[in-house]
Amino acid sequence: MQKEKYQFRGKGSPARDFPTDGSLKKQYLSKVLHLYFEEGMDYRSISEILPVSFASIGYWIRTFVKEYKSKTEIMEAISNLDKSSREQSREGTDKPNSGSSKDSTSLESELVKLKEELKYQRLRADAYDEMINVAEEQFNIKIRKKVGAKQ
Repeated sequence: MQKEKYQFRGKGSPARDFPTDGSLKKQYLSKVLHLYFEEGMDYRSISEILPVSFASIGYWIRTFVKEYKSKTEIMEAISNLDKSSREQSREGTDKPNSGSSKDSTSLESELVKLKEELKYQRLRADAYDEMINVAEEQFNIKIRKKVGAKQ
């Protein structure tokens, strides 16, 4: 990762309007994590360098640490974030629909996972259907609504 020179904003810096659409997190998350975990800076120092409040920085770091338990997992995730942010910045406006930078193997594994989940949900729906059939037989009541019934 190329080292960047950071300028402190200081206390006399003008107030800025912060976007509320999550674009700050997309833009600065990898920098915040790098400065916190690799450079050892605290929330306030990072907020003086980057245009992100220290409260947001603290929230981002806490939620990030909850996802990854060990230090090695954290460092791997930071390097993956750095790689994906560099790829997205390189692609820029070349590909307008380049929202996901997943490779084909991860897409295939996601497809397999979704197919298994669909199979499970269909089995679950069939089990509920059979449960209704058994209840209708045992208690001699109609549970299902008739098609075309008046309302």
